[in-house]
Amino acid sequence: MGLKPCPFCGGKAELDSIHNYRDLRSGRLESGISVCCTECDVEILICRSDVPSIEIEQVEQMWNRRTP
Repeated sequence: MGLKPCPFCGGKAELDSIHNYRDLRSGRLESGISVCCTECDVEILICRSDVPSIEIEQVEQMWNRRTP
């Protein structure tokens, strides 16, 4: 599939399938799948602890469906 350009600035989008972040509730280091723009830093992040069955392709589809 491939990522569409950023719907806000037209910049290149990049996928990170091992995006690490600190959970604000527990303080634990968690991981997720994210797509972000390399130009304006807009991002979509799906946390694996919230959606354990999420697949990379689903996050790509979410990014590509966003309305400018």
